Amino acid sequence: MGYSFEIDARAGRVRVVGLGDAEVDNALETLALIATHDDFRPGLRLLVDLRRMTTARTLGDIDEISAYVRRSLGFARIAILTGSPETAAVHHRMRELFEGEVPVGVFTELAAAEAWLGQRS
Repeated sequence: MGYSFEIDARAGRVRVVGLGDAEVDNALETLALIATHDDFRPGLRLLVDLRRMTTARTLGDIDEISAYVRRSLGFARIAILTGSPETAAVHHRMRELFEGEVPVGVFTELAAAEAWLGQRS
């Protein structure tokens, strides 16, 4: 499967949804599409919903994705929604990589991710 995304420029948000099996290259391709989309601008808030992903991310995958996000996108805040506390643990790596630059939250509940994403940085 892979990823889909929608940009709500009025709300200042990008939502990415992962479904099924997807490699890190699929994530990078989706991020490149976001970066070149007419409605994209730096400073948007990002919600990444990975609850229906079946591919587990490695720390190396997180490092590669984080490097692309840092280099090309300039998000103001990033919320990552995972399907379990076990998969959330791997995604905490992104929070470490962006410490002091961009707030990153990792959640297993959509309501908590949405509430956090709506807060001021």
